[in-house]
Amino acid sequence: MLDYNKSELLEKLGKLEIERVNNTVITKFRGKVIKTAEVSDIYEVFDIVSYIKDKIDLIENNFKIDRYYLRIKGGVQDLKLISDSVDINGINFSKAFYITNSTDKSRRLSFRIGLFSDRKNIHYVNSYKELDFNKKHYNGINKKVNETFQNIDREIFDEQIKSLKSLVGHQIKLSNIRKVIMGDDVDNFKTSDKNRFLVFKNSVLNYGMFKLDSDEKFEMYRRTCEIRHDFQLDAFNVLLSYLRIFNQKDSVILKRESKRILELTKFTIRKRLISEILSSK
Repeated sequence: MLDYNKSELLEKLGKLEIERVNNTVITKFRGKVIKTAEVSDIYEVFDIVSYIKDKIDLIENNFKIDRYYLRIKGGVQDLKLISDSVDINGINFSKAFYITNSTDKSRRLSFRIGLFSDRKNIHYVNSYKELDFNKKHYNGINKKVNETFQNIDREIFDEQIKSLKSLVGHQIKLSNIRKVIMGDDVDNFKTSDKNRFLVFKNSVLNYGMFKLDSDEKFEMYRRTCEIRHDFQLDAFNVLLSYLRIFNQKDSVILKRESKRILELTKFTIRKRLISEILSSK
């Protein structure tokens, strides 16, 4: 991440050139060809350079951009803008804009908004319907983008902040976490889902915010998806632990996994209620 400077960002973007010659899209950076791609007649080029130049003032009028990240590699352009922050459960989250584009057909054009924590190194990208865009580069894509992003105001992050706060003060059983990550169909678990759950268990062990007793630690160290000792975990920290796994992924994956892990809300129970249940036994 670099400290935000609009002139510097636009200067870097200005070194990117995207040109279509017949059915070949040519991507240049600093005057050097870095990617060529053959496309069909229905393919439409999205000029991310012109778009950012056009929309950056609209974003700046509503948000104080502090930092940015720009990656241009081959035919992929990835931009993150990090804005003002909000405190959730003692953790500072910055409001973030994610834009991913490709000129080689490897990525859809996607715009997302999310919350980013430096301290926990996680990105939380949940849906905001009016600002959620993920389209292939077909004819008309530039028109659709401009129709989608007419207004960008401070309220667009309210839904995400509310969903994170809804987990604070709740707990969830390990068996229900497995259900969220792997699904219900015990006989048809995918290998990728099993691996995801095992990586999550490892993340919990390395996270540092879970006070596990010896039996709980033993359960988390077991390299299997079978659960012999079921126990409760803090739901908010579970979400953070899970999303840390994907901190190097693009916004499409971040959104998918944010949506997946937010299913925790179906199974959470308030800590106070747990204490009442235990004390009544």
